Amino acid sequence: MDESARIHSIPELTATAFTAERAPPEEPVAPERVAEGKMAEDDRQTESDGERRAEADDGTPYSVDDIVSDGCFLEAVEAAAGDPGEAYVLVIEEINRGNPAQIFGEMLTLLEADKRIPTEAIALSYPRHSAERVHIPPNLYVIGTMNVADRSLALVDFALRRRFAFVDLEPTLGDTWRTWVSEQCGIEEAFLRDIESRLNELNAAIADDAVLGAHFRVGHSVVTPPPGVEIPDPQQWFRQVVETEITPLLGEYWFDDPKRAESAGEKLLLGLTP
Repeated sequence: MDESARIHSIPELTATAFTAERAPPEEPVAPERVAEGKMAEDDRQTESDGERRAEADDGTPYSVDDIVSDGCFLEAVEAAAGDPGEAYVLVIEEINRGNPAQIFGEMLTLLEADKRIPTEAIALSYPRHSAERVHIPPNLYVIGTMNVADRSLALVDFALRRRFAFVDLEPTLGDTWRTWVSEQCGIEEAFLRDIESRLNELNAAIADDAVLGAHFRVGHSVVTPPPGVEIPDPQQWFRQVVETEITPLLGEYWFDDPKRAESAGEKLLLGLTP
């Protein structure tokens, strides 16, 4: 993608934001067109002047458009399709916590690179009209974040594996991190180098652990204060982070060896002012 291109950001969403909570239990509504009410299985749908109409079992007419609305994913698709010269980005946080079929519906297959053309367009479960077909334009980039260290989500759905490229985000405790924290929070770089050294040593031990591994390393966000927050006592701040965030985490990592977890936490604080 051309780095000079202006990227339009679609609001960040959680995976569950795509689900239709009031969808019929036996036949979930595809979330790319979210149904906000139930329709009987034998409702008869008709079209008139672009409006979707139907009749309930008792013959009462109603407009399908009154209870069906476009979901966030379809809105992103339509925005990108209407502006092909610009790049659009849709971010789905913790994507591996969701069901891909519920998140994307029948459009899941259209994420593949060779399907992003008009000739691969498909009809949705609740089309605006019988001739409506939808495809995902090539200028819509779908990014999913995931925490692979979560033991309950160790396996990634094969539907995602086939349609996404995967990039590891490493803990970043280098020049950029030190400069940012120093400028934003007033912590001297010398002390930040000390923090970096201590965490790198801890992360090396975690990465070498046969049960844990590199994915369980402690990330830089743990020792990154909010922007603009002055830290008057850096040592006390770091001590609090270790005692309330890092050490409890290590206790979960080495739950079968509490002494090791306690020792690793104490080593992070070695030589600091009590």
